Amino acid sequence: MSGLPAVSQFHFWQTKYGQSHMNTSEIDSVILSAVGEHWTKIAMVIARVVDAVSHDLPPGDDGYEVISQRIEALVHDGRLLAQGDTKNWRFSEVRLKPN
Repeated sequence: MSGLPAVSQFHFWQTKYGQSHMNTSEIDSVILSAVGEHWTKIAMVIARVVDAVSHDLPPGDDGYEVISQRIEALVHDGRLLAQGDTKNWRFSEVRLKPN
């Protein structure tokens, strides 16, 4: 998972049309609020985030990929726990790291 943006990185996503979208810390906040203490399919987390902020994400599949990359970064940073291959959204799960 090296090469993933650091969770603390402040970055605006740009579409090919040059429109600015949510920054990574804003996306991370929405992801963390969509995940609880119980295991949840990554596909469900992505759907919840898209429902909450679809207007601020890149259009189409690019928006889903942005969320997926941020989930992987949060797992890599230790803020989320994961089981399964996080790239296989329907067959992997995440939850908040216990305190």
